Amino acid sequence: MFNSRFMFIFAQKRKMSTITIDNSLYQGAELLAKAHDMSLQNYIESFLRRALAKEKKKDSFTLLSENELPADIRQLVGAGLPSTISDEDTNGKKAKEEYLESNRE
Repeated sequence: MFNSRFMFIFAQKRKMSTITIDNSLYQGAELLAKAHDMSLQNYIESFLRRALAKEKKKDSFTLLSENELPADIRQLVGAGLPSTISDEDTNGKKAKEEYLESNRE
């Protein structure tokens, strides 16, 4: 009746779920479950729990405070702040001359 497909059922907490998967996929999962000394139901549930946890972790994002950043990253904080070079001194020539003049002493 299920030539290339195989149906299996598993129940947990009074809820019954039925899924239909390809027969070769079922056989492969069955072999993996045996290799891990698990029932097919436990193996599939474990796999799905890990996949869902990984997906949830991938979707979550937490912004770290500056103190939580690694030291090498903290050194970069402020590096992208706007410069004090005026619009008239686009190439920074005037700012360079002022800097060199102030440090000649």
